Amino acid sequence: MEKGFSPARAFDTLGKRERGNWDAERRTSELVALVAVSCTLFLFLHTRDLSTKLRQMQRLNDDVTAFNHLTDSK
Repeated sequence: MEKGFSPARAFDTLGKRERGNWDAERRTSELVALVAVSCTLFLFLHTRDLSTKLRQMQRLNDDVTAFNHLTDSK
């Protein structure tokens, strides 16, 4: 093996370095995408739960209001 300068070896080293940076950028972008999807899913589920609780509270409030009207009219 020759230890001197070789354009092929320099190109190969440069190519590996660029591929390494590209892989790191790709992993970073995949991590960002995963965090975004996870946050979206969490917010969707949390909003659905809050909406369900709100509907239950509105029904209870409607029931209490109806009961108060029935008892007050007598």
